[in-house]
Amino acid sequence: MGCSKGSKTMWFLQKVTDVQNKGKLSRCSRQLARIGERIRVRFLHVVTHIHLNIKSHCSTLASLLPSLEGVLSAILIVIGSSRLEISRLY
Repeated sequence: MGCSKGSKTMWFLQKVTDVQNKGKLSRCSRQLARIGERIRVRFLHVVTHIHLNIKSHCSTLASLLPSLEGVLSAILIVIGSSRLEISRLY
């Protein structure tokens, strides 16, 4: 039913890259996109670290982490999409 892990995030990042390549984002928007990417990378690193630690102790909790990652990735996608929409207004 769902998309592969991180596919929506990767889709969003590709869209940001496409728009950047066309020169349609302002300098500020490009900086925000880069900051968003750094946050996403750090978040995935932390989630992976937590996932490995919990998995070694409790498989039930570990099974919940992919869902949490999906929810937080979706939040980042919504934030990023909002930035794209705002940048199109200017």
